[in-house]
Amino acid sequence: MTLPPNTIYIGRIVRLFGKKGELLVRLYEHFCKETDGEEPLFVTIDGLEVPLFLSSFILKGNEKAVVSFDDIDNEYRAGELVGKELYIYTPNENNEEDELYFEDLIGYHFIDSSKKYSGTIISYEEHGDNPLFIVNINDIEVMIPAVEELINSIDTEKQIIEMHLPEGLIELYLFPDISPE
Repeated sequence: MTLPPNTIYIGRIVRLFGKKGELLVRLYEHFCKETDGEEPLFVTIDGLEVPLFLSSFILKGNEKAVVSFDDIDNEYRAGELVGKELYIYTPNENNEEDELYFEDLIGYHFIDSSKKYSGTIISYEEHGDNPLFIVNINDIEVMIPAVEELINSIDTEKQIIEMHLPEGLIELYLFPDISPE
């Protein structure tokens, strides 16, 4: 997953610290300067950005802190975060100019993360709560959900979008005569 240029890594979760979801974080130099505790911190899990809101922060020297996050209240859930890097986004003064909308992706080259399929986004349509990319793959129009959770990366310079799609979605369009047994 490619993160935007205004991303600042602030620390790495090194281990559990307690039985109620507390974690020990090794801080990078940016942590104390850049965070205010009100904005979420992020980790990447399975290629998706997950926001985490601090519920407590106790500094342990200059390089470590014991933290707990809202909704992380046991060892099991906290254990899933061990080894993950925490990051934040800094404000971008040109945010409106740099913001990318789904409509802007028309004409981009589409690549499925499995690398089996590729094509070109030819249209973007909103159907109520179901926005869709229409992608031309092998001269067949395929409807793909236009949701951030499925996007692995967007390269605006090369105009390439890579997405992780549910298994079998593209095959429904390319091989409509195949039915499950």
